[in-house]
Amino acid sequence: MAGRTRGDRRHGLTLVLAGLIMLALLLPVFMALWFAPALAMFHQQGPAEAMKASFVACLKNILPFLVYSVIVLLLAFVASIPFAWAGWFSAGAGRVAIHGYRDIFFD
Repeated sequence: MAGRTRGDRRHGLTLVLAGLIMLALLLPVFMALWFAPALAMFHQQGPAEAMKASFVACLKNILPFLVYSVIVLLLAFVASIPFAWAGWFSAGAGRVAIHGYRDIFFD
């Protein structure tokens, strides 16, 4: 890479680090929102109660939640390549989330 300087590499590393920090900070938000709509609709819970129950359920099942999150992140990246947002229709992450909801809250 002829035209790159050490500063360019540092900026790239800074962007990657900032992205990882952002994902780490958003993880609790994703956990709170993951099952909240289903809990609010099917269990008649209020928003705060549904978000708390969703967070606790994801925390109890942290390993499957993290594995699934990484898979969905990779699928979202791959689905975005061909037609940006149009590829997301083929990702189908919602169906798997419903099965997870049933497994966690009905067993």
